[in-house]
Amino acid sequence: MRQNRMRGFALMAASSMLISLMSILARLTRGMEGLSAFSTSFFRFAIGGAAVAAWLFLSGRSLSPRRPLLLLIRGLLGSSAMVVYFHAIVTIGLAKASILIYTAPIWAAAFAPFATRESPSIRLWVCVLSAFGGLYLLLFPSGGFGGVSTIDAAALGAGVLGGLAILVVKRLSAVESAPMIFLGLAAVGALTTSVPALSEGAAYSTPAWGLLIGIGICGAAAKILDAAAFRHISGTEGALWSMLAPAANCAAGALAFQETFTARMTFGSAVVLAACGAAAVFGRAKQDAQ
Repeated sequence: MRQNRMRGFALMAASSMLISLMSILARLTRGMEGLSAFSTSFFRFAIGGAAVAAWLFLSGRSLSPRRPLLLLIRGLLGSSAMVVYFHAIVTIGLAKASILIYTAPIWAAAFAPFATRESPSIRLWVCVLSAFGGLYLLLFPSGGFGGVSTIDAAALGAGVLGGLAILVVKRLSAVESAPMIFLGLAAVGALTTSVPALSEGAAYSTPAWGLLIGIGICGAAAKILDAAAFRHISGTEGALWSMLAPAANCAAGALAFQETFTARMTFGSAVVLAACGAAAVFGRAKQDAQ
């Protein structure tokens, strides 16, 4: 049992690091001619979806969805958030974009009473209020309420979409497997980004092709490892380990890309990450107990 749990932790850590590597590769596309958030997202979804579909087929699992409408809604929410995330990474930086997109658990907790009629615990509401306080420090480093860029707002909006996607996934998880839910996301994402991505042409440089393929492979491998990890660990433990990805992105932003934060922004970022991690854990703990 202990050995299986350790294997689960290792798989989850590897999955989180691959998600972080995918984000780093997306950051490296900055300034490359012909590359946009649409092309990056398309390759992420197309390669990831093909890999997971092949894995499901070879393992003998069904590829027929049970709740196609909910999969479509989850796909639209998730793919929209991903496009904005990749655009934000190359515009406002890897660290800041990651913190804003990973507010999804906070928004899920805030919307739960209206969307699922769940009553978040006092601990979850403390997490929500703490995250909002951290966001204020991050987005308004000089105080007041001015100076937020359009991309800042869009990245935070992507976090909101991610929160709504979490609520849809909660309903889907009762009837669909995690790989099938991801396959739905990948299919919808590839279809919705294909037209704008392919209209830009495909005359990419060799380094650009390498980055795009790497993004797709990292995303696919992370999903497969994630699904394997949850065979050995609880959802609560997985939610906590998944926060390694934004933490690693913040470190990479500072060390590899020289992204600078003031002390106020750094403290605010730490508060947001801690609150989001706690919210994810508390939310999963409630789900595990049911």
